[in-house]
Amino acid sequence: MAPKSGQQIQVEEKQVKRTPNGKGKTGKGKPMDYSSHGITDNDIFMLPSSDFQLLGFLTFIAAVVRLFRIYQPSSVVFDEVQ
Repeated sequence: MAPKSGQQIQVEEKQVKRTPNGKGKTGKGKPMDYSSHGITDNDIFMLPSSDFQLLGFLTFIAAVVRLFRIYQPSSVVFDEVQ
C-alpha cells in the first residue's frame, strides 16, 4: 500500500558486517579472539618433512643466486653522487 502524502516511511537499517567466512555479523560487538576459522594447530614444528625439504631447497637456491659472482667488481664502484 502506498503511503499517503505527508506520511513518512521509517525504515530500520541494520549494520551487517561481512566476515571472511561469509557469515554476517550484526551490531558493534568486538570479536572474542583473533583466531582463524578452521585452524586448530599452527605450530611450525608440526609441519611435514616435505615442507622442511622445500624450505631448505628454496633457501639454498636463494643463497646461490645471492652469492653468485659476489667477488665482482674487484674495485669500488660509485653509482651515486650527492
